Amino acid sequence: MSPPTKVSNSRSARKKAGSKSMNEELSKRILLLCIEHLIPFEQINSSSFRLLFNFNNGLSFIPDPETLTHLANEMYSEYQNYFKHYFENSLDKAIKISLSLHKWTPSNSLEPYVFANYHFINERFRLCELPLGFFPYTEKNMSQHLIPNPVLKERLLFVTSNHDLDDYNLQMVKYLMDEDGDITKSSQFHCLTKLFGEYLLSFFIEVAEILSLETKLAVFDIGSITGAKLIPVLVCNFIYPIYIKFHHLSFEKLDPLPDDKDRVCWGTLKKLEHSHDKAYTMRILSCLITYRANIEQLISDSTSSISESDWELITFAYEITIKFHEVLITTLSYDVPVSHLLSKWVKMLILHVLTITKRHSQLLSFNIELPLKKLFDNLKETHSKIEANSSLILATYLHPSTKRFLRDDDVNAVNSFVESLSKEQENEKPTSIDSFDNVDDMILNLFDCSGKSTKECYNYESSSMKEIKETERNSYAKEVGPSLLSFWSTYARKYPTLSQLARNVLAVPITTDRGFDQFKSAFTHLNSPSSASPEIVPLSQLIYFLHRLGTTYDLHAIDPKNLDLDIEDYRITDYEE
Repeated sequence: MSPPTKVSNSRSARKKAGSKSMNEELSKRILLLCIEHLIPFEQINSSSFRLLFNFNNGLSFIPDPETLTHLANEMYSEYQNYFKHYFENSLDKAIKISLSLHKWTPSNSLEPYVFANYHFINERFRLCELPLGFFPYTEKNMSQHLIPNPVLKERLLFVTSNHDLDDYNLQMVKYLMDEDGDITKSSQFHCLTKLFGEYLLSFFIEVAEILSLETKLAVFDIGSITGAKLIPVLVCNFIYPIYIKFHHLSFEKLDPLPDDKDRVCWGTLKKLEHSHDKAYTMRILSCLITYRANIEQLISDSTSSISESDWELITFAYEITIKFHEVLITTLSYDVPVSHLLSKWVKMLILHVLTITKRHSQLLSFNIELPLKKLFDNLKETHSKIEANSSLILATYLHPSTKRFLRDDDVNAVNSFVESLSKEQENEKPTSIDSFDNVDDMILNLFDCSGKSTKECYNYESSSMKEIKETERNSYAKEVGPSLLSFWSTYARKYPTLSQLARNVLAVPITTDRGFDQFKSAFTHLNSPSSASPEIVPLSQLIYFLHRLGTTYDLHAIDPKNLDLDIEDYRITDYEE
């Protein structure tokens, strides 16, 4: 009877092996499900989670939290090893990295944390963002995560932060950049969300004091609300006593306007009574202003009281901030470059503040010129810092639409920089444009133009739009989109120096806070044990790293142990026009 026993044992072994493999795959799926939705591992023991998962999958096996923690550690280590190999063995040794540091203090903690990510444009000319870490913001942690990191040393080009770097961190960044000078003039900038938030909060507080307004600004914390929600929530706190009056109106009697496309505003106002999410403030204010005449008729038939000055104030609050809001929404993309737009945007906002100042004469009679001037001066100071930042000026130069807003001195500075880098120009003097035509020579002398340009820069400046197919010009002319990187990829051989510089500076992030809201909300529920040992990675860092990575790449399909795979083949966030 022994042969049947051997067969039976063999079948049993295969069955167990198959079951183990299935359970491992299922455990990975559950881990990634928890990571994606930031579900604490302990919750998989809850009856509701088990019922939901069993109902959807018809399976009874669910791993315990300890198994998920072990798998998360394994996956984290595998990806760390993959990216170490990815950068060390990349054929593209010239790749440059921009670092974003987002400092944040959880509501239940006195200890600040930092989100660290690095940004770069790879050899496929795709803009990439990879998580570096999430950890308590201490000198020890910063040293452990940044200094030994093989990706950053001598590749670090730029740092964007939502806080001032102290001397220790500034020196550490300079070490990684191998720089001795003042990096703030070429390689560092403050997060635009932080700057705009602080400027507008200070402005609204001063205006509220002058107008004797009751607001909720005293308890408003810039650091607690970031991203696309920042300005809507800030505006709501500024005009809250007036804003809340509209929530008590009955918009059921409101008739839709003919020019209200798809009745979007009408639908928004009908739901206003039950809408308490401050993130929609800008949309609601726009709808209120659009329907003002109809709403005033409603008010005349009700006991509500909304004065002319109330309307003036909400219109002013909306108009002064809407451009800031639109700029921030655009900057929060990490799929396409936006650094080239920063100079133009700030110039646009300076003009915007001047325009609004002239438009609201009634409010000006209350002497709010001083807060407006302060807001204007803050924007001017920001613009001055941009003009002094060679990386941001270079980024501006690399799109024809934004390049035209540069000063002659800035364009000449870029030409000189490219000349110093270009191997073609090592033994040549810059090509003088006056050699092309005698008339050009007369113009150059009469108007005191510099007329100097490297061959590469001159060709780019004079023919970049001509050489693009007519069918592609409209796409390339767009200031935001993938066409800019597509251009520098297509013409990398014709403009080798400029193309490499494009990969460097177009990767610079100008905000630091995109996509953190969900993680911040879930943080207090995530198990984050502190550890003095650098070998033990806190669970919150594991989850952050994998969660952030999973927003860009399909982790279900990737085997990080395969060091030869190209992770870009698994990207899920390609930008579409």
